[in-house]
Amino acid sequence: MNCKDLTTQQKLDLIGKIVDQLVKTADACFQLTDKEKCIIAECAMGSITKVFDRRHKALRNKMSVHKEW
Repeated sequence: MNCKDLTTQQKLDLIGKIVDQLVKTADACFQLTDKEKCIIAECAMGSITKVFDRRHKALRNKMSVHKEW
């Protein structure tokens, strides 16, 4: 699958499915509690959010220096 052809919403849906599969796989291997499942999901989505936040900050900084963008 080529992610470049997907819309932003489709990409986010795909990430959500991947995180869901991660939690299900970890649960199957380790019989996690609900709290442990939440920790894994929150950390995985938090990592994605951290990447987007860094990109946004870099773009914002670039635009403040080069205002013609």
